[in-house]
Amino acid sequence: MKPNQEQQNFIKAQLQSITYVQETYEELYDHVLTALEGVPDDAPFFDAVNNIIENDLGGAKAIKSIEAKYLKIAIKEYIFDYFRCLGQCLTSYFMLIIIAATVGYYLLMQYEWFNAVIGQVITSFIILIPAAIVGRKTVNTIANAPVKTLIMDYAKTTIRPFGNIFMLFFPMLLWTNVSLVCMKLQRAKLIPNQIDYNGMPVNVASVLFFIILIHAVAYHKLYKDWHKTLMASYL
Repeated sequence: MKPNQEQQNFIKAQLQSITYVQETYEELYDHVLTALEGVPDDAPFFDAVNNIIENDLGGAKAIKSIEAKYLKIAIKEYIFDYFRCLGQCLTSYFMLIIIAATVGYYLLMQYEWFNAVIGQVITSFIILIPAAIVGRKTVNTIANAPVKTLIMDYAKTTIRPFGNIFMLFFPMLLWTNVSLVCMKLQRAKLIPNQIDYNGMPVNVASVLFFIILIHAVAYHKLYKDWHKTLMASYL
């Protein structure tokens, strides 16, 4: 049995209603089409599809279990990719630029006019610039895709859209939390507060700046070719 376009749309709708990961959906869709090739042409189509989903794939419950396992693997792979990009930053010429920029940032903090607001603006731009580059490529990809897709389909493509949100807010969360911890330590007189920077000692702020710089470069490496993956999924 070879399903026509209307029947293919029915299969897609059935699978989309019980899956939330794009890769799982694509794999199951291919499996259903392959299984239908062995079904006689005169067999009831809808019964054949439901049979395959229930008997071959184990039904909605089994599919959700498969997806849960896939998500665990995808998250591990995502974390591995991030640290791989991080390692590339630490062993490339970028490291010299990062160290030089950190030293410059430390020296700037010695001036009275250089306050916490200016520092936070600089650190925000460090992560927003690569994010803007990645975002522009991704938006252009979606706009020029040969097949238009809903935002939820785009979000289902991989675990990376969710990771992308965390990556954007990670530097801000790190900066805020370390600042709050330092302020509490200063109030408890556990660290000196004669030289502070929005609740943080200058050396702590410099270390954070260094971490945020490395994170920004790793983020760009992790997402720079993502738009190509998106385009491939639309073809």
